Amino acid sequence: MALPDPLINTKDIAPGAVTFQARLGAAPQGKASERRIQVIFPTVNAPVPIVHNLGRKPSGYVVVSRDRAGRIYNDVPLSCDRRTLVLKCDVAGTQAEVVVR
Repeated sequence: MALPDPLINTKDIAPGAVTFQARLGAAPQGKASERRIQVIFPTVNAPVPIVHNLGRKPSGYVVVSRDRAGRIYNDVPLSCDRRTLVLKCDVAGTQAEVVVR
């Protein structure tokens, strides 16, 4: 049995801005933006710059998926600027999908 096509794919949410909805009580004001980026880490523990183009320093990142059991991490404090984020991985050749917020 074939699965139906997803209603939302990565192209729909990649440059998306999220508007918060009112819940019980006061809702957060403003908008949040994020980018979903695919990254390849060619060598072990080497810094890999990731271009996110958020136009501001990101507050963090979330690893959505990876093809190997490696740990994806950053140097403390978070090494980033308005256009790039620098991450490392402890397994060479790892492909990962990262959401930068």
